[in-house]
Amino acid sequence: MTSSRRFQPSTRSSNRALEIVAAALALALVPLACAKSTDTDGDGGTSIVWTTGGGGSTTGGSGGITSTGGTGGSTSTGGTGGSTSTSGTGGSTSTSGTGGASSSSSSSSSSSGTTTYSHTIVIDGVNDFTLADEQLSTSSNGFAGYIAWDSQNLYVGMDGTDFATPSQPTKWVLVYVSGSPGLTVGQPYNTQEPNLPFTAGYHIRWKLDANETNNPSMRIVSGGAWTAGSFTGDASWSTAGSYVEISIPLADIGGAGLRSVHVNMINEQSMVESSWAALPASSFTNGYDPDYAKCYQFDLGGQAVPSSYPPAC
Repeated sequence: MTSSRRFQPSTRSSNRALEIVAAALALALVPLACAKSTDTDGDGGTSIVWTTGGGGSTTGGSGGITSTGGTGGSTSTGGTGGSTSTSGTGGSTSTSGTGGASSSSSSSSSSSGTTTYSHTIVIDGVNDFTLADEQLSTSSNGFAGYIAWDSQNLYVGMDGTDFATPSQPTKWVLVYVSGSPGLTVGQPYNTQEPNLPFTAGYHIRWKLDANETNNPSMRIVSGGAWTAGSFTGDASWSTAGSYVEISIPLADIGGAGLRSVHVNMINEQSMVESSWAALPASSFTNGYDPDYAKCYQFDLGGQAVPSSYPPAC
């Protein structure tokens, strides 16, 4: 009688074989997993979701056709989204990635990765306005105007020959800011009373007088007329040589937002009354009692630098 014996693999052997196969697959997938954070060309394929960009100075990877762009490092740019996907997220101080053709961008702290303009001017008589971004021409040769702001203050500066002589109590730097209630006629200075190109609710003025204790001072509209106002914040000024700078608390002029602003100089001395150094430069022709025709409309809290705003009104 012939007998035979059929081989029966044990359960332990089967499990061991599966473990070997699984280990081999895991090793084969390691490069793909690493590619999620180290791929240098940002090509995520058609369905890979890039989750992380490189280090602090590296750009996040690009998403695939249906995936999400990578996240930028702490000072970097987010990746580009796929054609139907979402862009990567920008770093904490950076720009978000670009969205796909039918999707939206994302950012960590502001809309589309943009940055709000802000520049704090130290009121110390030293001109630290940024010339390219904050210097504005005036209607007078030899006079330059400066505008800046941060979350607390509007800063106005001016440079010109008049400031080199500190005690001229009939001369003023005038600033008008839109507000409500307001007027379209300015504060009278002797016989000069200009028409304004916008409804002004706040009038800040600084007298060229080293002995003036109420400097700068403010006028507001009440009962249909200009009346004395007061600052609740820290309004201050400083001058050196031919330069003066003034800080105006935003809380005292209606806060941040879109504001019409006009700046100029005036002399109220009888027989030599005049207005000059208008900002914008196209607002008026220097001389006696001109009406103001132009202003700047600044977004106090927006993204654009002051010098990028054209004359308005």
